[in-house]
Amino acid sequence: MKNSRVLLGGAIIGAVTGLIAAMLLNRRAAKNESETAITAGEGLKLGQPATFNLQPAPPSWTPFPN
Repeated sequence: MKNSRVLLGGAIIGAVTGLIAAMLLNRRAAKNESETAITAGEGLKLGQPATFNLQPAPPSWTPFPN
């Protein structure tokens, strides 16, 4: 039961994040009067911060060092 709640929560957070990103891309395209298609480089710039934030901390790292 707990695992399914975690998966459902993650799916909802991912969907909301994707919706916000799409709205921002649409707004930028309207401002620049261009198409909404993004390049591979722009896609990497968008996905890279999320990837780095989700990586687990190394085993030697402690939040409260002695």
